[in-house]
Amino acid sequence: MCRKRGFMKKINCVLLTLALGLVLVACISKKDDLNKKGESKMDSIYNEVEFKKLPKMRVAMYRVISQTPEDDVINYMDNWAKESGLLDVADYIPRKFGWDYQHLSEEQKSNNLRGYEFCYTIPEKFTPKTEGADILYIESDEYAVIRITDPFINPFDTIPNGWRILYEFVNGSEYKTTH
Repeated sequence: MCRKRGFMKKINCVLLTLALGLVLVACISKKDDLNKKGESKMDSIYNEVEFKKLPKMRVAMYRVISQTPEDDVINYMDNWAKESGLLDVADYIPRKFGWDYQHLSEEQKSNNLRGYEFCYTIPEKFTPKTEGADILYIESDEYAVIRITDPFINPFDTIPNGWRILYEFVNGSEYKTTH
């Protein structure tokens, strides 16, 4: 996670930052970011990096390593959410996050495999009716944030470039990554 830690001024960066979508890398449509004249409010598809405080979140998470890990893990977790009873919880509004999983073996890489982790936030007292997802917490902290407008027009360029901008911002400032 890219997070600011008091006086130490260190930032730990892992791909979970991208995962926290709405706050850490917000993916919005250009139509949502137009002024009244229909002009873009942003000069580019990336906004300035900023820090935001996130509350502690309880999540159900799963990882897939395959040639199409995003589709595979999202389908898996969508099915898990239905079967676990999560989607039946009164007043529950699903929040989903995903991020690249980088810790692949050389054999997996040579077989053109990629990894992706995906999670749903879950209510504190929710008990799943089925197994199959790891239940854990994402701790409250202050995170580096960048917003990408229309990331899925060219996702294999725009999203990694967003990471590059975030990483360069962190390492070019008073903060340093430990990753």
